[in-house]
Amino acid sequence: MKKTGLVILFFLLTFQQVFAADIIWRITHNDQDALIVGEIVNEIGGSFKVDVKHVVSGKMPNNTINISNDFLYWGTEIKPIVGDFLVLSLDKKLLNYEIKWGAYKATSGDFESLQLDKVDLSTGIQADFTVLERYINSNGKDNDFSYKDEKVYLKKEKGEDVLIFTPDDAVFKNIKNEIVSFNVINNLEDIKQPLVKQYKYDSIIVAGVLIVGLMAISILKRK
Repeated sequence: MKKTGLVILFFLLTFQQVFAADIIWRITHNDQDALIVGEIVNEIGGSFKVDVKHVVSGKMPNNTINISNDFLYWGTEIKPIVGDFLVLSLDKKLLNYEIKWGAYKATSGDFESLQLDKVDLSTGIQADFTVLERYINSNGKDNDFSYKDEKVYLKKEKGEDVLIFTPDDAVFKNIKNEIVSFNVINNLEDIKQPLVKQYKYDSIIVAGVLIVGLMAISILKRK
C-alpha cells in the first residue's frame, strides 16, 4: 500500500509538470486569440472589467474587456481582485472573451519589466512561469526554450543557449512552504483547478500519463 501511494504521488507530480509545460508551450506559440497584460479595474455582478495594458500576441480591438470573475490564478487558490495586474490567455467568443490557458498574477502592467507571482509554487512550475515571463518581456520574440537538469535555457538567434532559470532561483517564503508545495493534497488542488474551472486539455497527454500510472500500480500489485 505504501509503495502504491508513492507511485500515485509520483504520477500526480509528473502529471502536473507535464500539464504546466504543455500550457506554457501553447501560450508561447499563439494557441489563443490573444495574450494580454491587463489590470482589473472593476467588478460588476459576475464579471471583471479589465483594462488592456498591452497585447503580447494576437489581436485585441478593444482597450477594455469584460470576463467572468469565476476563476483562480493558475496553480493557486488565489482569487483575483480589483486592482490586480494580470496576464490573460484569451479566446474570443460571440459577445465577450473567455480565459483559455489561464490567468497569471503579475507585478505591474508594464510588459517589459513585469514578473509573475511564483512564490511557493513548485520549482518546476516556477521554471515554467519564468519561461512565460521571458516571452512576455520580449514582447513575444523569445519562444525557443529548452529544459535540462532542472535548468531552463533560451536559445538565441545565433544558436547561443542562455541560462534563464536554475533551482536556486526558486522563491519560497520559508522551508516549510517549500515542502508543502510538493504535498500530494496541494498538487491535487493544482491539477483539479485548471482542469475543472479553466482549461481545455490535451487528451493525448492526459491519457498517456494515466496509462503509465495505472501500469506502474498494476506491476506493484503483482509483486
